[in-house]
Amino acid sequence: MGRSKSLVRHEVLLPGDLLPSPQPGRWHGVITCVKPKGDPPIMHAWIVMSDIKARLQLPVLGVEEYVLPVPAPQPPLHTFGSGMSETIPLDWLPPGQQGTSAKAADRKRKAGRAAAPSATRRPAIAPPGSAHIAPAHKARKAQHDLQDPPGPAAPREGPQLVVRLAEADAARSEVWPAGTRLWVKLRGSCPWPVVMWSLELCRRKDIPQLLTAFHQGQVLVRFYGEHSSMWVRPTELEATKADEEDRERALRSWGRQHHKGPLVAATLDEIADASPDCKVEVARMMQLQTAYLTRPEAVDECDMCHEEGASISCPHCDRMFHTLCLQPPALTKNDLPDGGCWACPYCGEGNRVGEGVPQDAAEEHKLERMGLTPDWIIQAGAFKVFGLEAPTAEQPFIKGLLDPCTNSLLAPNIPAEKLYDKQLNGLKLSNSWAGYHIVLNPDFGAQTQWRFVNRAIDEVENDQVPAVLLICRNSTDTAYFQRLRPYPRVLLRRMSALFKDYDKTPIGFGIVVFCIAKSDCRALYSRFYDAFSEAGEPNIPIDRELMETGEFRALLDRLRQHAQQHHRDHWIECNLCGKWRIITYEAMMAAKDDNDWTCKKLRPPYTSCRTPQCKRELLGGRQARIAANRAFLASLQLGPQAIHSGQVAPLAPSDPSMIAAARELAKAAAVAEARKQLEGAKRHWAAKRQSRQKEAARLRAALAELAREELQEAEQLVAAEKALQDLLEHHECWH
Repeated sequence: MGRSKSLVRHEVLLPGDLLPSPQPGRWHGVITCVKPKGDPPIMHAWIVMSDIKARLQLPVLGVEEYVLPVPAPQPPLHTFGSGMSETIPLDWLPPGQQGTSAKAADRKRKAGRAAAPSATRRPAIAPPGSAHIAPAHKARKAQHDLQDPPGPAAPREGPQLVVRLAEADAARSEVWPAGTRLWVKLRGSCPWPVVMWSLELCRRKDIPQLLTAFHQGQVLVRFYGEHSSMWVRPTELEATKADEEDRERALRSWGRQHHKGPLVAATLDEIADASPDCKVEVARMMQLQTAYLTRPEAVDECDMCHEEGASISCPHCDRMFHTLCLQPPALTKNDLPDGGCWACPYCGEGNRVGEGVPQDAAEEHKLERMGLTPDWIIQAGAFKVFGLEAPTAEQPFIKGLLDPCTNSLLAPNIPAEKLYDKQLNGLKLSNSWAGYHIVLNPDFGAQTQWRFVNRAIDEVENDQVPAVLLICRNSTDTAYFQRLRPYPRVLLRRMSALFKDYDKTPIGFGIVVFCIAKSDCRALYSRFYDAFSEAGEPNIPIDRELMETGEFRALLDRLRQHAQQHHRDHWIECNLCGKWRIITYEAMMAAKDDNDWTCKKLRPPYTSCRTPQCKRELLGGRQARIAANRAFLASLQLGPQAIHSGQVAPLAPSDPSMIAAARELAKAAAVAEARKQLEGAKRHWAAKRQSRQKEAARLRAALAELAREELQEAEQLVAAEKALQDLLEHHECWH
């Protein structure tokens, strides 16, 4: 019994024959508990498998020979420590290496290599989804590992460490420089988007772990979405293609299969904003890494069932679980045995509720919502309007830009050259704004915006600041907004101003972007219009004096002409097939006097009457055919009542419009008839299925009745045999 209890939390390497579905090789697992089972009771071990999602219950006598020996303690190593989860997701690490202690990971790795064949070896850092590699890939992966033996252990200090650092830093691709977007295809996982990286771009605390995993001939890449780094061989990298829909579709499928939908969505969002310029992409990834490390804590998700609401956390591997997912389960944390003791289903370490990291740590580190400026507004203002230089790897900020109300000095949302936060107070006169272009997005509080707006206008009017791009709330009843009347603005559409720390634009927020400048305004305002006009409505205030001028009426006529040319649909009907088409304003003016217009003239020489109509053309053509309109009815200056009043003659039966309408009615009737037949077939099969279910229930009842009768007959037969035996015994005694 004592020996059996001592097996708890030990690692095992079971042969594949003991698995529910036999597999080749050996498989890693952790014994979570040992208790008797069956009658008579036999000691069984409950084993959680690491490489596959399975829990086994095997006799202890059949498991003891596969228990891994525990080696002598190893000296401590410098690794990520408790910060590992900040950069490398723990579910990428192989089970048995997920603890925060490098000593424990090294001990488990050495024990596995000593007792297991090559098929059980795993890489030091696994790619996305490697914890879900199908068992069928294990044999091929083992052969691949034999061809890539581990390098010498990383030196711990002295000149050898300097040489090792130089070798790892020099391990760069000759084809793809740092910042190149690629796809990596690792064995047993789907292609994942990465960016070429280098050791000098990594944080100091990450370098020890990367040095431990480094092999000669490998290059360093950084994964999108998870912001973790990994050494790979150049042969595992693939360049991006113009059409990547198949890869993205495979990535989404993998996310749905492995419950990683949010991770895949974040990854696709990041690669959608990727820059083709390598230096710009490096700077963007560095900024994303900082934002990733300073983000609010994610929703607590159980690592066993992948559902939200996990209530306890293992401080050894940073995984969270429901109490019902433990072995043995419990309803709440207060129901755990022995005062809250429990064993982690993954790493097997013993824990007690209340020890380690506090469960409400996520509440203590939540970030304040500040309305962080979207990246596209920062880029449009700094690069398109102000014409400033883009940041580089050597200069990871926008030179000549100032943010007087930044969210953080360490991880600023706007990478300006000069920053003032709340503590430094950018409103102090001692904090100079002189000589800098300003991107200003103050707090949405009226008093705060009033003070920043006044300071910005004063700096511009006193020739201290060249220009200010101001993002503020559309509050026309406030004094600060009235003071901004002399300056052009763009009223942004609601969905275009999505602040980073809000799921959507807050209710009641109309966001306006102002361009405040004094000198060289004509060229600056032109660039301001070009940068922001597509995201909203450019606007300037008007007064009655302006409305009475000829320039104002000329402006209205020009705007009306612009709307007619660019914001209205122009329709024309083909004389051959009767289809209604949408054409441009220029094509409409050219075809105004053309009585023989056909679909070939739509986009020659690529169109004909067989060219499918777009959705808007189908809807518009249907309405036109129903109303029996002719082409250019509007040009005749006749209203919709013209047809009913007789001003437009009825169409002949041979007219293409009437023929098209008849075809449409016939098609609609055929569709309705087919739908009716389909509904009838569904009802017929539903009735058949219900009848079969009733018949099956009746047959099951009959079989149960027959079983009961057979049981009764068997009991009667046993009773008769017993009576006969008693009679024979009595007869023998009588004689």
